[in-house]
Amino acid sequence: MNSRFVIVALLLFASALSYAENGEKEMRMKSKKQGWLGVGIQDVTPKFAREKELKIKEGAYINEIVEESPADSAGLKKGDVIVDFNSKKIEAAEDLTNAVRETKPGTKAVIKLNRNGENKTISVNIGKNKMRMPFAVNVLHAPRVMMNMFGGDIEGMDLMDLNKQLADYFDVPGGKGVLVKEVEKDENAATAGIKAGDVITKVGDETIKDIGDIRDAIADLEEGNKVSVELIRKGKKTSVSLEISENEVGDNMDWNEEMPGNFNFHFEPPMNMMHKELQEKLKELPQKQIEIRRLQSKLRSSEV
Repeated sequence: MNSRFVIVALLLFASALSYAENGEKEMRMKSKKQGWLGVGIQDVTPKFAREKELKIKEGAYINEIVEESPADSAGLKKGDVIVDFNSKKIEAAEDLTNAVRETKPGTKAVIKLNRNGENKTISVNIGKNKMRMPFAVNVLHAPRVMMNMFGGDIEGMDLMDLNKQLADYFDVPGGKGVLVKEVEKDENAATAGIKAGDVITKVGDETIKDIGDIRDAIADLEEGNKVSVELIRKGKKTSVSLEISENEVGDNMDWNEEMPGNFNFHFEPPMNMMHKELQEKLKELPQKQIEIRRLQSKLRSSEV
């Protein structure tokens, strides 16, 4: 094996960083025409809800109110959880980000929220984005660099994120989840009873919106632990118990670089030809993936 594979690896990893940088520049150009509320927000997850003793398990949690902002003038407070914006259901911070972004500055919006367990409705005049913070309105997701193990799957499942058409076809309530494309025989997923065509919507206490959520949900589990997996199968909800295998990279590597526009790069070099330098670079990718996801999570907590 020659150094060409090393060059390919480095180029694809660099593309993830350059895509994120280009996304920042593009958003800075667009943001001035978008709406602004003046709140710092983050996702409400089941775990976060328990920590904050919230009465609800989804929405956009306000962790900051900008002084003299539309939110401040309307009476929004830190600790409020926004669940509806102009009749659009808010399940996560990103939903609110998109809704505010699409609202014309100077118009009025109706916000439904939960404050200390009580539901409230507040009217607010949307302001003009002032670009007080980088990535102030929306986060363009950088490509996800993934080191997949044992054939590029999770516990023997070949997975893909849902789009709206697939969600409608598989009768998935809320339209969010991860589709199981194929299940390998004798792997943990098959033993648990998971089948091709199932849509994973929850792992443990974590609601699943993409493949990364599944990886996060099982990241801290040890080999032999079992976790409840909620599925939609032929439009009906069911659940199974999935055993977790050893969470380390095996010899059979499958490296995928998920790019915008449904472009997928698949690189599966034979181990007996793999260059030592390339092996070292590939070992770094799982940590880079974690760093990118942490950055995305931080950005989703930005001001909107």
